[in-house]
Amino acid sequence: MLMVLVLVVLTVALSHWLVEPLAAVLRPVFNLSWLGWGLLLVLAWLLAGGVDGSSAPPREGSDPPTDQG
Repeated sequence: MLMVLVLVVLTVALSHWLVEPLAAVLRPVFNLSWLGWGLLLVLAWLLAGGVDGSSAPPREGSDPPTDQG
């Protein structure tokens, strides 16, 4: 009977020390009010276009860049 009591106290203590803080940290993630802003940022990133000097290979038939120096 003493082992059952120790197991119950240990379970409650672990729940108090681990599960409750974890739930407090993860609650904003599961609250989906940020989802609109996140989708807006992803859409802006997708529509932003390429970056100069990208590592994409040149298209076939295009002239190589000439040195202006």
